[in-house]
Amino acid sequence: MQQTILDDSRLNFMIKKIYRETVFKSIPEKWIMKSLVKVAKIERGRFSHRPRNDPSFYGGNIPFLQTNDVVKSNGFITEYDQTLNQKGLSVSKLFPKDTIVLTIAANIGDTGILKFPACFPDSLVGIIPNNILNAQYLEYYLRTQKKVLKYFAPKSAQKNINLETLKPLPIPIPPIPEQKKIAAILSSVDRVIETTQEAISQLQKVKRGLMQQLLTKGIPGWNKEYKNTVIGKIPDGWNLMTLEDVGTWKSGGTPSKKNQTYWNGSIPWVSAKDMKCDRLSKTIDYITDLGAASGTQVVSSGSILVVVRGMILAHSFPVTLTLQTVAFNQDIKALIPSEKFLSEFILYWLQYNRNNILALVSEATHGTKRLLQEELLSFPIPHSPIPEQKKISGILTSIDKRIEAEEAKKAQVEKIKQGLMQQLLVGKIRVKF
Repeated sequence: MQQTILDDSRLNFMIKKIYRETVFKSIPEKWIMKSLVKVAKIERGRFSHRPRNDPSFYGGNIPFLQTNDVVKSNGFITEYDQTLNQKGLSVSKLFPKDTIVLTIAANIGDTGILKFPACFPDSLVGIIPNNILNAQYLEYYLRTQKKVLKYFAPKSAQKNINLETLKPLPIPIPPIPEQKKIAAILSSVDRVIETTQEAISQLQKVKRGLMQQLLTKGIPGWNKEYKNTVIGKIPDGWNLMTLEDVGTWKSGGTPSKKNQTYWNGSIPWVSAKDMKCDRLSKTIDYITDLGAASGTQVVSSGSILVVVRGMILAHSFPVTLTLQTVAFNQDIKALIPSEKFLSEFILYWLQYNRNNILALVSEATHGTKRLLQEELLSFPIPHSPIPEQKKISGILTSIDKRIEAEEAKKAQVEKIKQGLMQQLLVGKIRVKF
């Protein structure tokens, strides 16, 4: 059982015991093992003034990092959103370039190397390695210790760790040339990941532009006359309808969790946590035929699922197209399109209008976000002839396939990188240097 409070000696003992029994049963002969405090200066950030939001301390030219700047850094901190002036600097601390910054509150264990001098609050820690450690090597190693650091965070609403958790952290230290070689190998893999992500982002930008053109103006050359509507100009041969007119809507439900005969069958049962992809065929939970007939709804392949209740609606509007028969819970509504609409055309229209639909989200009395049925069903959608819907959907689907291919490539490279980190950083695989 994890303890909420540990004294320093007990914490030190537990961390070293975990490592003796797991990762570091053996390391290469020329490697040494040192606790982090022995090979690096560790210091919390600082911003001592209260209240912290006093505007007189901000707006200068001194970078003032926040947790999210580290989380999104992917190893090198090159961007920031907030700055301090000289008055702000007087109540903070400026850390030098190449400092490793580590998050210790809320998000625990994210790291990045400063590419410029910067200040930050005490929710971040600065780690400056000494001359036997390469900063990039250490940053990569610390990434692998995220789960360990989270383990020692007290169980509370706001998880955090302190310097006493970091100080005894064992660090395997190869000779400097080997550290640099390991860091270079992992950096080369990171560059592939970054290049792939750039390709994904560019394709997503292209898709967004195509949706704006195709879903409101149609295929270039297919339409000559346009008319004004509440959603702007659309081809004269198109009609403006509402989502209520598009097909049949169904509400979902949850079979009793107390009845085991309802669960662990072969029918996917969809909840909001499954709706992270544009097209859905697999879920976390499955139900039986008996479960499908007891308190839920089942829809076939080609249906559209949208989330209409839950805190995810505070920032996202999940929508997906089913690729097989599925059941779904009460936080989701399903649309079975009529013969006037292609499923893909509806999918892309809803994707394109995510922000507009999110603007309709309200809050229930107990705080949960909700999208009222009348708001959803009255949302406008253009209706174009089926041949044009097919052409539009085909163009956008081809972009989706390219995005999916790049995402699969990225996932594969990330898996390779994870394996390399687990092997290289503890000496299970050696490199020539």
